[in-house]
Amino acid sequence: MAAITVNLKPFSTKTANAILQSLTGYGPMNDGDQAAAEEICHRVGALPLALVQLSEFMRDRSFSYSELLEMYKNSPETVYRTSGTLAGYEGTVLTTWDTFCESYLQMVERC
Repeated sequence: MAAITVNLKPFSTKTANAILQSLTGYGPMNDGDQAAAEEICHRVGALPLALVQLSEFMRDRSFSYSELLEMYKNSPETVYRTSGTLAGYEGTVLTTWDTFCESYLQMVERC
């Protein structure tokens, strides 16, 4: 069966925050964690794929939102590289950006 591609637009920050909390399975423990969750959503542009990958990374390591934000600030590529791929989708946020950049460079070279 062929894979179905669904193009999703970024969520609003409020919706992204609710989805991130739903995906991780727990809400912020305090005001600092709430602010961290909101900043995480803002930093990733409320992109659905990024939210899923970050939630898996967070759950796998039992990180709080504050701990995830600190790691993301210091090394976002580490977070994305060590996140697994999703069922039914072989890419990650990094592979998606790599594909976009390659396509963009090819387009620029033709101009």
